[in-house]
Amino acid sequence: MELFASILAVARAEGIDGVLGIGGGSVIDVAKLVAALTNSHQTVPAVFGINRLLSRDLPLVCLPTTAGTGAEVSPNAILLDTADELKKGVVSPFLVPDAAFVDRC
Repeated sequence: MELFASILAVARAEGIDGVLGIGGGSVIDVAKLVAALTNSHQTVPAVFGINRLLSRDLPLVCLPTTAGTGAEVSPNAILLDTADELKKGVVSPFLVPDAAFVDRC
């Protein structure tokens, strides 16, 4: 979570006004959480679980570069909690992107 905390700190310092997640499932999960937490008072540990995320006020667009995870359209995000040595999830309808590229080939 330390790396995510650094990414979130940069997003907050820069005053971003939207998030574009381009990559595989992990990258898209980070983008979802950045979009949800940049302007939020909630902490990452507080949102682990189901429906604990209160809102997302930044636009979010996801473009996957890999096939199969479905991260670009799911309401989930997974982070590694290095302190507990566990992958932990956030499940919330606020994590569903506003737009996503879905290749139907």
